[in-house]
Amino acid sequence: MSSTPVVDVVVLTALPVEHRAVLRVLGLGGRVGRYRVAARCLAGMGNAGAAAGAQQVIDTLRPAAVLLVGIAGGAPRAPALQLGDVLVADTIVGYEPGRRDLTGLHQRPDVHRPSFALLAAAQEVEPDEWAPFIRTVRPAGTGTQPRAHVGTILSGEKVIVDAAALAELSSAWPKTIGVEMEGLGVATASYRSDAAFLLVKAVSDKADAAKDDAWHEYAAEAAAQFALAVLRRRPLPDRSNDDQPMEADPEEVRMFALAPPRRSACRLGVVAGDIRRVRFADAWVSSENTDMEMSRAAEFTISGIVRYWGARRDGSGRVVEDTIARELAAQVESRRPVMPGAAFVTGPGALAESHNVRALIHVASVQGEPGAGFRQVRDVGACVTNALALAEGLGLESVLFPLLGVASGHGDVTATVAAMTIATIDHLAARPSTVLRAVYFLGYTRSEQAVVTECLTDSVFLQPA
Repeated sequence: MSSTPVVDVVVLTALPVEHRAVLRVLGLGGRVGRYRVAARCLAGMGNAGAAAGAQQVIDTLRPAAVLLVGIAGGAPRAPALQLGDVLVADTIVGYEPGRRDLTGLHQRPDVHRPSFALLAAAQEVEPDEWAPFIRTVRPAGTGTQPRAHVGTILSGEKVIVDAAALAELSSAWPKTIGVEMEGLGVATASYRSDAAFLLVKAVSDKADAAKDDAWHEYAAEAAAQFALAVLRRRPLPDRSNDDQPMEADPEEVRMFALAPPRRSACRLGVVAGDIRRVRFADAWVSSENTDMEMSRAAEFTISGIVRYWGARRDGSGRVVEDTIARELAAQVESRRPVMPGAAFVTGPGALAESHNVRALIHVASVQGEPGAGFRQVRDVGACVTNALALAEGLGLESVLFPLLGVASGHGDVTATVAAMTIATIDHLAARPSTVLRAVYFLGYTRSEQAVVTECLTDSVFLQPA
């Protein structure tokens, strides 16, 4: 499969009226300046469906950016808002998540931020770049020019037609300017896929008893015109840079063998790209913290990806059984925190069918420090050694390692690759009859792939296979 993106930007909408407005504004040429742009309709409201639909579009078209464009309810505590005004989210708050215990319901909002570059471009857009181009007649029959507002947008599963209820919901978020039903889902899919994200919606009602469809056409076109103005400011970088992920193609994996006098039938390989496109490794290694608490499924980490794709999901993509996290918790039980470098095995869950994975190996490669967040454990090599031993015990022939502790643990890429490589070579040299036939190292970006390739190429203990 080619690593070339199909488009640069996808503009998503939830409703047909929004989709029609986007098509009118963007035209059918598929380009805005240098950007290849595609418009897709999610064909319905709601965050669960939006997440699944957005993920499918992202996986197919591989865009650098996703814009969610359409209509929303304006917040009653923002008196400057008028019908037809454009809302740009600098914070997207999913207000539905929470926990109910004996003391009552405790909200646990899910918060996402948009792409800094896209938000900065949106804040620089001048009114004359978009407002004069709206062709739909304002329902009120006035010539008032709409304005753009930047702030917090709440995202939930309910259509709100009660201004008092919205005021109560937004009381914890003073900068709330609007409410809608798809932003959290699309933001989650974009974050999980490392695509830039921006939410642009226009006020079609005030989320009160007066809510109707009269402003839908005008607001939808206002949002589409504003989104077009953002793209014309060219906020996205050239996609040929070294920080873009590549496809994982087993035919393009570069393999290395142990150099004499060391002997092993196992080879070391460099895999480039997104782990979700790897379907040729028996075991995936997941980087965890020493509490063995997996990342949330919405987080774009190896642990989060493994958790989501290994879970049982319904037709909309919503997790209905948190398979991997539950099994890992049962494995660890009361031993938290585990020793740095400790490794545990779980089944692959749904990854068995989707990615041909036979087992997941979870290693404690990062540990928390109060007030300082997470850092990479000192001995990354121990993580590798313990994971390889578990793979051998299961009779597995191939293992895929991400660069452990580099992202959330802020580990140095070069030092991490060196430590992981040395640990692998030492392990294989001590076990010439190992059942392992391939140990892969994943370089998600071109720069990471270059570091892994250089390290393996320069090692005096390895030679091209």
